[in-house]
Amino acid sequence: MHPRLAPLFTVLFLGLSLPAQGPPAAPGGAAPRAPESAEDSCRTLLAAIQQGDATALWDFLPAGYQQDVNGIVHLLATKVDPKVYDSGMQLFGRVVTLLQNKKPLFFGSKLGQMALQGKDAATVQKAYDEFTALLATLTTSDLAHHGKLARFDGREFLQTTGGDLLHHLVAMAGVDGKDPFAALASMEVKTVQQTADKATLRFTAKGKPASTEQYVAVEDRWLPAKMVAQWQKGMAEAKKDLAKLADGGDKQGSAQARMMLGMAESVVQQLEDADTQEQFDEVLQGLMAMRQRSSQGTAQKGR
Repeated sequence: MHPRLAPLFTVLFLGLSLPAQGPPAAPGGAAPRAPESAEDSCRTLLAAIQQGDATALWDFLPAGYQQDVNGIVHLLATKVDPKVYDSGMQLFGRVVTLLQNKKPLFFGSKLGQMALQGKDAATVQKAYDEFTALLATLTTSDLAHHGKLARFDGREFLQTTGGDLLHHLVAMAGVDGKDPFAALASMEVKTVQQTADKATLRFTAKGKPASTEQYVAVEDRWLPAKMVAQWQKGMAEAKKDLAKLADGGDKQGSAQARMMLGMAESVVQQLEDADTQEQFDEVLQGLMAMRQRSSQGTAQKGR
């Protein structure tokens, strides 16, 4: 995925902390009416997040923002080699399965022991399980195939995959036993002031200092002013970067990608074939040594 896209999906799944939007779409897919206040739309969003309604997060975005997301993903699809993309996602799926199936060997390795150092082993391993489950969800989503990427629809993606992703994100946030929704449940939203296109809201939650946030009206939605500024800048930069790429993928870049995928597949195969801790550690040590040599070579070139 293009690096510029990551913040956009973060916005969808996390709601940019507390973005304010309108009520859910009306039955039959009809466009919702504009919210009467930023406060009301924010309360609606808070309720949707607590219910795990990922599709509602998409419906709450202005139509123009929805078109931005779909358009960027469609543009990305035209800039990558379909075969390289599909091969990369297939390998990614094997890596995820490897992480799940070889969990005992991973945590038995030096790398795994470093991850556990100074931490509660049960908590770390629970987070590991949820993280790998989240990755596995992506391997069966519309993002896993170039053909579906070219026809990507944000609402459909969240409808079929978003609920599972949100579930695993919430589970990861609560691995320490604390309810990640507790703060949301106690959250109070009050309007400080509001005009036709601007609003100031105050948020208070149990055990946390009150904070204020500026909101602006965008189309028929209310959004945090910071989000609007970041969105416009991020979209412009993403489109500019993607426009520089050749359609169908640069031939030289695709050749290099295929070579790197071949090398990575060899390592994955060795890890898949490892049945003992000794065999698994030997492959990891070789991988770390190769990475160190690569880093040294890069450092020498930079001198």
